[in-house]
Amino acid sequence: MDAEHKLIHARLGIDVVRDLQVPEGLFHRVDVIHTSPLLSLPAPVTYAKITARLGLFLDPRVLAAIRQYPNDLAAVTLHTRASVAAFAQVHGGTMYMSLRKDAYQQFGMTGSRVKKGDQWVITIPLGKGTSDKILDRARWCFANTLVDKFEIAVTGSSEAIARLLELAKSTTTLPQPTGASKPTTATNSPATDTAVAADPVPTPLRPLHFTSHTTTTRAWSPPGRSTIRVPSFTPLLNPAASSPPSPPVDASLGVPSRTRQRARTTLSPLLQEQLLDLTEWIGLVCTECDRVDDGHGVDAYVSAYRVPEPNTLNGVEKTTVRGVMRAEDVRAVVRAVRPEVGSRKRKRDGPAMDVDEDDEEDEEVVVVVAYAWPEQVHGGMKRGDVFVWVVPRKGERMAALVA
Repeated sequence: MDAEHKLIHARLGIDVVRDLQVPEGLFHRVDVIHTSPLLSLPAPVTYAKITARLGLFLDPRVLAAIRQYPNDLAAVTLHTRASVAAFAQVHGGTMYMSLRKDAYQQFGMTGSRVKKGDQWVITIPLGKGTSDKILDRARWCFANTLVDKFEIAVTGSSEAIARLLELAKSTTTLPQPTGASKPTTATNSPATDTAVAADPVPTPLRPLHFTSHTTTTRAWSPPGRSTIRVPSFTPLLNPAASSPPSPPVDASLGVPSRTRQRARTTLSPLLQEQLLDLTEWIGLVCTECDRVDDGHGVDAYVSAYRVPEPNTLNGVEKTTVRGVMRAEDVRAVVRAVRPEVGSRKRKRDGPAMDVDEDDEEDEEVVVVVAYAWPEQVHGGMKRGDVFVWVVPRKGERMAALVA
């Protein structure tokens, strides 16, 4: 960790990155990520650490703040309770929780749910238009059954945090984030035991963003870049089926398909596993992208890939798996999105090196995924930006390329 990050961590009261004790197959790790200034959050950004019940976010006044600043406020629990394996985060005006199925039934929890391994991922929309019945049921659960207190990190614009703390004032004595040089602590009476402590740090730091990292299959990234790990969930491909025919490249890319006419063989077990992991992960999460500044300016093409947050309407409007392609089709797509790498004579760096032009027979598969992101959420990315994920038949690496 460099000196700048140490200083930021010290000012935020963060000594180390915390690991969540969450079962394999769900959000396994939470990091405090220092994002690029390109992420369009208003400055300055305030960080607050609160010990509270999850019901705090359903208090009508706090709920009003979340609805007023849906893209400015984010919160995540910094630990989990072994008794219930509960983990929660609030992002984009939605609360996400993970619970074991027995805990979900025990607490009488509400919200839409999807089974992921041994866990249930529960989604509770907090925005306008959400049924009062759902919110009332969730409030009842947080007040009567799931009453554990969690250490919660909250981040956002100073205005949003100040508003949240102001609205929560009637149930706690949280201080306002106005120039406090060191954390303050307030203890509530038993009758108003919603939150116990808060450590606001009103410093104009670079925007903060909390993300969850899963650990299963390692994905390759360019040298010097951070890697991601791809989990495995509900299969989207049939491992027993043979390789599907190569589809035409999407018309929006303006590239004709040049599929070679030869018999396809069944995919190798390794390749099947890689494709399953990749496509399952794509279907589950919202991939967020930070442009990388390598000291010579921001790299306009290759980015640091980090995730995952659950898929939300505010995060991903469209996720499309374009299909299975041959290496020559991969190059056609690469030329379309990055014309300067189309020449065989030019030595290419980054993910495009995974497309070996001298050994086409050994390459068979690429999955192309197009995302349409709201620009105000994802730091200047344009709608229709394209990820090209390459899975070489002969290797174990997965690569990504951003248009």
